[in-house]
Amino acid sequence: MDIWDRSKILEIICQNLQTKDELKLYYTITSTDIASRWVGLVNKNNELNNKLRFNYRKILSDAEIEAQFLEFKSNIEYINANYDILLPEITSVENVKLNANVLNDLHEQFEVYGDRLEAFIQEGYFNNPKASPKYNPVWPGDSHNKILHEAFLRINEQIHNFEAILRTWDRRTKSICTCLVDFMPNKKPEEVLPGDYLHLPLKPEDYILFDAEHHWGWLYLGYNTLGKHWQSACNDNDIEVVRRKQIRPQERFAAEMYMSFRGDTPHYARIALNKWWVDNDFSEFIDPDLKLKDLALGFIPIAQLESYAINNQSIVNLSKSQDIASWNLNVWSKFNSIKSVKVINK
Repeated sequence: MDIWDRSKILEIICQNLQTKDELKLYYTITSTDIASRWVGLVNKNNELNNKLRFNYRKILSDAEIEAQFLEFKSNIEYINANYDILLPEITSVENVKLNANVLNDLHEQFEVYGDRLEAFIQEGYFNNPKASPKYNPVWPGDSHNKILHEAFLRINEQIHNFEAILRTWDRRTKSICTCLVDFMPNKKPEEVLPGDYLHLPLKPEDYILFDAEHHWGWLYLGYNTLGKHWQSACNDNDIEVVRRKQIRPQERFAAEMYMSFRGDTPHYARIALNKWWVDNDFSEFIDPDLKLKDLALGFIPIAQLESYAINNQSIVNLSKSQDIASWNLNVWSKFNSIKSVKVINK
């Protein structure tokens, strides 16, 4: 049985914003029903000329880590000046290394913000804010603060970026190389409505595809859900999100995609999750008789990288013996942005 859709190929073009050099990546797409539905969402976003949003993780220098930290710190300060709940502050990279739980605390506040905003939207608060008994001039204010919303979306990315940086701090050349890519409505931030984001519900049989193991060169369906799934909570040692019963399995998907260039883990992820569960006695307050949906660990695989080309050079086919550490350092980490994502029919 052939698991590949040979009628089309996925092309992702990366770019170095400073040099304008380009890296073209060519993926073979799986022949699953959900991959076909995902292709439809990618095509629809391109038809609408929607904008790309991406979080490009590569091997970073000390100077690049410090620059990212300063942006992270500044974003927290902006949110604290425009929101009614103060987020934990960070003072230095060293401080975050010594107190990594601050990242879990920040992520909890990101989830709280998302839930609060959704509740205000559902109850029609922004139709007549001053008539609401919950009116607060700071937040939610007189109108939906789209700039603050963008700051919260960005802080979620920054939290996960620093979790990845800390996880590989002592082996920097093995830094986690990934990219989360999504399409955003082609409107001004203040004009975007929740319904402008294209997404579809997962089908029950889609849950069979979830994989806790992430493999180099594979592209996965984005999580597209506020919160954390079991594997994410385990990786972050976020015990409190379990105690609060806030694990949230994925229920819908968008054109969002997760590009993985991580080396294979030295152990099965489910073994690590099992040990984490037992060590923390989660069965005392979480029913271990979970449904398939509850065990939607990790992501759904959609496509695999087959070849690439830099600028106008010849296409290079990847081999099974590919030196992934060298490729991550000398190819992927020479670029820093995503220029385009499109499906090409053969």
